[in-house]
Amino acid sequence: MSEKTPNTSNMALEVSVFASYAQVDDAATYQRISRIVADIKTTLASQTGSAVNVFKDTESIAAGENWRDRIRLGLSSSTILLAFVSLAYLKSAPCRQEFREFLGFLVANSETRLIIPLIYADFDRVDSRSQEDDIWEEIKKLQVIKMAHMRATDPGSSEWLRAIQQISDRIEEVLASVDLDSADSTVERSPSNGKEEESDGFLELFTEIEEETPDIVADLNTYSELITHIGHITASAAPEITRAQTFGQKLAATRRLADSLTPVSNEAVAISQRILRGLNKWDSGVHKAVEVLSRQQIDTGGDNSTSFLDAIYGLAEKGIGSIGQLDALREIFDTINGVSKQLNYPLGQIKASLLVFAEIRGIFESWKSAIDGIR
Repeated sequence: MSEKTPNTSNMALEVSVFASYAQVDDAATYQRISRIVADIKTTLASQTGSAVNVFKDTESIAAGENWRDRIRLGLSSSTILLAFVSLAYLKSAPCRQEFREFLGFLVANSETRLIIPLIYADFDRVDSRSQEDDIWEEIKKLQVIKMAHMRATDPGSSEWLRAIQQISDRIEEVLASVDLDSADSTVERSPSNGKEEESDGFLELFTEIEEETPDIVADLNTYSELITHIGHITASAAPEITRAQTFGQKLAATRRLADSLTPVSNEAVAISQRILRGLNKWDSGVHKAVEVLSRQQIDTGGDNSTSFLDAIYGLAEKGIGSIGQLDALREIFDTINGVSKQLNYPLGQIKASLLVFAEIRGIFESWKSAIDGIR
């Protein structure tokens, strides 16, 4: 807890806490996450006297869409994101989308303190398995609270209550610090004072997207070709595996299939991650640009603004169209996973790239939805 005395006027604000977690983590720990969230709500209400609204979102894309509207229309300095981070969280496309949406908004407003990552798993284990994960790298930059012990702590025990108090104190500390900083940040964030800098920023974004979109489109086309090639490799190997008379012959055939799939699957992972990095770099800027263009707060020239929106919309449609068949493909690979140890590696790589593309699709869909909303 900070030594800074909480500002009592800040405590009178309505506190909105968004809890983001993987549903499987809650189920695996006998609804302990739900209990933690409920106890934080009552503890905050008890110690601050503030009204406390807690919003929970688990594994629903539709709920994520509602979240996006709530974030953009209703965010205030009193809103907190509690992210219960685990390997399951990092592998959940809806959870990743929620985190990225929140982070994108807050980065634009310089208030990343409003994200409180609760590491709901062994930190070192998550870290060792998430070295290439861009969201995990962002989380590690924040002030995390390690909560792995809460997976097996009895609700209502002294250890449980101390942990709830730690989180509640952290929320109160963040709210107080944001309130104290708000006066200093008013001029910096004023649209009238910042308009010229904002326009320069958007023009840089527009130029970068204009220049790099052909590379994104090329990668989307290449990925589609790779998936088709993977299908052909698998189909060609199927008769040999079927004709094999012994388990040893089947194993040898699956190993040959694995040898053929491995370089292609590695390339699929590299391409999917490259596309995601590019889109993540633009995501918050695109949403902010669409919002500002809708209010006509920046002037890029009418034709240029239309061209920008058309380019973003076209890219989103291209991306969604090129990955429409991936869900069915992931189900196919699920059915043959575990056939042999050597085959599991390329199948795992392919499935990993498909999960990344689920996240990519979420970004594209959010861009289309934002643009549809102003047309």
